[in-house]
Amino acid sequence: MLKSLKAVSQRSWTVLGLIVYLIAAVAVGWWWFGQSTADTRFVGTWNIRSEVTPPEIAVELDLRADGTMHMRVRNRETGAVLSDHPFGRWRVAGDRFHEIHATPADTDPTLRRFFTRKKARVLEYTVTWDGPNRFRLDPPALVPPTTWTRIESPSSP
Repeated sequence: MLKSLKAVSQRSWTVLGLIVYLIAAVAVGWWWFGQSTADTRFVGTWNIRSEVTPPEIAVELDLRADGTMHMRVRNRETGAVLSDHPFGRWRVAGDRFHEIHATPADTDPTLRRFFTRKKARVLEYTVTWDGPNRFRLDPPALVPPTTWTRIESPSSP
């Protein structure tokens, strides 16, 4: 009797362990693929305009599928690149667009002793689409809204 009870108990623990393992695997997969998938409507290169952008400057922002952003600033007349650098991360939740910017300490380890802020800065905007290749971001504060017009998408040649 004791042997059969012990065998049932061992089988139960094995089954329970397998179930917990499968649940954990599904949860990790859900989190992993949920983190890496971006809203594909936003992926591509965009021209950004606002009322504070000087007319001689063109600001382009690449929104990449891995959630990173890359900014280029050009002279509108000559096309010369004035600035070209990574610009943080992005994500979309519902009708909210989030820009996530690392602290200076994250990007330059020598600055860690001067900057004590540990969390990245997240800016949240309301998204309003004006067709498939144009949208507007409205910030909650006193910053003017920006209009984004698609220059190219990953599916363009």
